[in-house]
Amino acid sequence: MIDYQLLRAEAARHPYPLLFATISGAHLYGFPSQDSDYDLRGVHILPAREAVGLLPKQETMELTWTLSRTMFSNSSLCC
Repeated sequence: MIDYQLLRAEAARHPYPLLFATISGAHLYGFPSQDSDYDLRGVHILPAREAVGLLPKQETMELTWTLSRTMFSNSSLCC
């Protein structure tokens, strides 16, 4: 059973505004085991100062929280 309230709370902790977030991994495909974590993927909006410039920028952000078996992995579409 997917704990949507927990997933919403974890997505709300993301440091940048999210355009969307979605479940991926075993829960998406309907094959989670008792010890499966939650995998979230999404697209966020970076502030201009972090997306524009002459130096290379980070394109992918991975955050892991161990609270209640939750993992948040987020990829940005920038640069």
